[in-house]
Amino acid sequence: IVIPEGIIFTGLGIDAPIKGLNIRPDALREGEIDFTKGLSIGNIVELKLSDDIKPKFNFDAGVGHYRISVVGNTDGPAAWTEQNLADCNKALEFNSIGMLSDNSTVLSIGNEMTFYNIMPVYIDQIMSGSGYFILSGMPNMGIPGMIPTLANIKYTKENNILSAELQPLSSVIDCNANTVFKPEQVKGRQTLSNGLYTAHGTFHIKPPAGSGGDELTMKGYLSKTSTSCVIDAVPQTINFGKEEMKVIEGDISVSNNHWGELVFDCNTNSTGLSDDNVITYTIHGGVEADGKAIKVDEINTPLGSLSMAYLFPENALVGDLTITANLNMGFATLMGGQMKMRFDPNGYYMGFAGGLELSLQQFEGGFILGDYDGNLNAFAKPMLSNFENEPPSFNNGLKGFYAIGQRNFINKSIPLAVLDVGLKAGVGAYVKLDFAENPEFRVGGYGYLKAHAGMTILGCYLGVNSTNFVGVEGSYVNDELSIKTCGSNKFCVGVCGYDACIAVMYGTKTVQGDFSSTIELDGSCSTFMNQ
Repeated sequence: IVIPEGIIFTGLGIDAPIKGLNIRPDALREGEIDFTKGLSIGNIVELKLSDDIKPKFNFDAGVGHYRISVVGNTDGPAAWTEQNLADCNKALEFNSIGMLSDNSTVLSIGNEMTFYNIMPVYIDQIMSGSGYFILSGMPNMGIPGMIPTLANIKYTKENNILSAELQPLSSVIDCNANTVFKPEQVKGRQTLSNGLYTAHGTFHIKPPAGSGGDELTMKGYLSKTSTSCVIDAVPQTINFGKEEMKVIEGDISVSNNHWGELVFDCNTNSTGLSDDNVITYTIHGGVEADGKAIKVDEINTPLGSLSMAYLFPENALVGDLTITANLNMGFATLMGGQMKMRFDPNGYYMGFAGGLELSLQQFEGGFILGDYDGNLNAFAKPMLSNFENEPPSFNNGLKGFYAIGQRNFINKSIPLAVLDVGLKAGVGAYVKLDFAENPEFRVGGYGYLKAHAGMTILGCYLGVNSTNFVGVEGSYVNDELSIKTCGSNKFCVGVCGYDACIAVMYGTKTVQGDFSSTIELDGSCSTFMNQ
């Protein structure tokens, strides 16, 4: 069946016109796929595709779904809006667009956009539906003490005019002297216009450290322009201790990128004083630890994005660094990944998992190092879960380091007509040195091979898969010197969602120079394998 012209509706707001689509009994895989009519976002904004790329429509056997892919070249984006978006005077650019038939869309957006000349946002995700789309990203409002929050800008189209609307920011602004301002998260109470951001909200003023009493709350109005930032205390009646005060006016402003002190004028209703008596209040105070956390996100560093937090209840400093640039460590280069660290009364530790280059060869790498007396399993094992080898126990903490490297020789999924074939193979090595009261030294290596093949017949998936693992480890633990070997073979057949498997695991162990080995068929290999 040949469809000369049609539209693939993804249900996610991005629709793909096509030409010459041939339908076969087992696939949609022949004919010329033509996207010359372009793509659209939310059915309201057309995207223009680069002239030197060819969109692809195919069956992705690796995920078992049809895929539409548009990938740009190194010199420019894959697609962009033909008109500048409303209220930011800039086109929206996509490095790549991918749509899968499992109802997911992968959009790679690589540009910072400034809305209304006041709010720069690095757009990193997009949501769309019929008649609208929402751009999301981390804004840089330029307001001191503002805890970063995700900004959502919703675009709609009415009478052929595209307009943008800021969804209320879920933010908190930490001002001076135990004073916090919380904008209202209600539509219409936060506005964004050319060169101006405003927000109605509430001041929360805590008493100074060591003094009693409840916090004071007061309504306020934030006004942020490109050159100034001020929060006014609006006229209102407040309870200040046992007194009822009428706030006339007041404000707190930014100078040299720091908040000053909140100053406001009140009339009092106390006996013996008339409303003509104006009392000026200035909010002083010290830093008070209230059992929560001081947190700073998205610190830009030459290596990547850094987040730091101090947790008062745990007396702990924690950090999370997303490495996007190469880090030369002399003997090796970190090629990008995630690094985490913690300092608390039990000591310190840090870990890394990501890419590693050693002697011009690229590996998957990971390490944990530190001098820490607490249990580290909850930290270490998720970080090292991508490796085929199971990391050792960190129940008693760590006074040393554990490092692992893994090289994947092949990791491919090969569609052969209606047959899906996949193969993954590689080797790895690891070492653990722990200089605790009971020293522990381990060094080992391993290899693995995984293969699968399958096909769908009359809606039923038939498949086979095989997993093979070998490993060897030398260790000195609890005054015992030992050498262990491990091997496992597992073969499974799947028919219409039902699996039948045969598995054999075996191992040998040599202890303290006694070279008589024992063969165990009771699953000893599970102490090596990560799955």
